[in-house]
Amino acid sequence: MRNVCAAGLTVLLVVGIGLSVAAAQEAREVLVRANGQLLARDAEGDFATVEINLHNSNWTYASQADATAASEDLAGGGKRLTGTLPVPEVIGAALSFLQTITPADDGLHIIYELQPAGPLVLNGLQISVVLPAERFGGQQVIVRHAEAIDRTVPLPRALNPAQWQLGTIQGNAVQIGADEATALTAKISKTYGLILNDLRRWDRDEFEIRIPLIYEEQGRMLSTTDRFSVELVLGPGELALTGP
Repeated sequence: MRNVCAAGLTVLLVVGIGLSVAAAQEAREVLVRANGQLLARDAEGDFATVEINLHNSNWTYASQADATAASEDLAGGGKRLTGTLPVPEVIGAALSFLQTITPADDGLHIIYELQPAGPLVLNGLQISVVLPAERFGGQQVIVRHAEAIDRTVPLPRALNPAQWQLGTIQGNAVQIGADEATALTAKISKTYGLILNDLRRWDRDEFEIRIPLIYEEQGRMLSTTDRFSVELVLGPGELALTGP
């Protein structure tokens, strides 16, 4: 009788765990802010922000939080945003962006098309996946590449000021969290030297996974003929899309 009860309890636990994982994934949604930032949420709260950001020729930072954009709804529940992100300390300089977001069975497809609104010099231009350190400290990011072994990067519970740069790894996909059943995944259309940073070094309680489009110590001169295009798929599975 005890063995039967124990077996029944094991089945109930397995089913319960499976239902909890499914419920957590079903609760995932992505909020599109009016500026084009994407805020991913689940039953536990906010767990990632995806955004464009840049550094001017003096490494002064600007986030998509400073952008202005117009949004339109697409057939099938998608959205398209057209906007500009001003370049700090340079009057009239801006980055133009077209951001197309399309829900699909394998995840949320986000296409970024970027170009300067006029001539400008940038030290950095990137798309970043930003994670709250309070939630992800002590966990890990797995960077994947089709032609190399997976690389695991621990996310420290506390900042080590001497090691705030957590690594630069060639990859085209990341898994955030060790458990594939509950982890967030981000697949990228091209391979990049993905840069992982502990932003607590800059008094931001966050980790960053950076897709670097420009990373130039001396800066890069850009004109309106320069184009940058990246597709990012957030998953796994379908994520609800809301806003702006």
